[in-house]
Amino acid sequence: MDTFTLDTKIKTIIENCIKNRSLVLLSSASLPIAFQTTIKELDHSKIVLKNMVKPEFIRSFLNSSQFTLQAQMMRFQTNSIPSGGDKLIFPLLANSVIEETRQAERYSFSSSEKVVAEMINPFDKVTKLVKHIMDMSATGISIRSTIQSSLFFPGLEIPNIKVTIDGTVYSQNSGSVIYNRKVLDYHGQLHAQVGIKFTV
Repeated sequence: MDTFTLDTKIKTIIENCIKNRSLVLLSSASLPIAFQTTIKELDHSKIVLKNMVKPEFIRSFLNSSQFTLQAQMMRFQTNSIPSGGDKLIFPLLANSVIEETRQAERYSFSSSEKVVAEMINPFDKVTKLVKHIMDMSATGISIRSTIQSSLFFPGLEIPNIKVTIDGTVYSQNSGSVIYNRKVLDYHGQLHAQVGIKFTV
């Protein structure tokens, strides 16, 4: 396949991820789990990632025929990933960029940062839910939930979502759940990541 040509926008996004140690998501078609990791290096033909795939998953992961990397609002795809022990090599090919997800810039947050979403349980209309925000843009957020929870399913409408940063209200929006996926986070904990798109 032809080598991918880095344009300025993509190069800037990846370099910002490296500089800020932003968390990115790596997944394969062979496993129903995405892995949080960081980008270590970039050159014209590959992205070097820290290997955060646990040993019990690595064989199934590498045997996949399709891999996806989510970095801020860009999504990349490739059909093979060489492993170098503590590194994974994500080749950049001519068809690597499969879509831009959110058009607005996306910001990631660690579990230690006090960035949360507050909402009322849409089923009992009483219980206040507070969920850690994993990432956020002007058009939506993703929140952390437990694997066991059946509350957040695609299509669920949430009427009032209050985003707070260090206890201060940042925004209030209604929204709808667009995905619910399993994620192994940077600390090795398995949980659910719930994507919510704000209602315009």
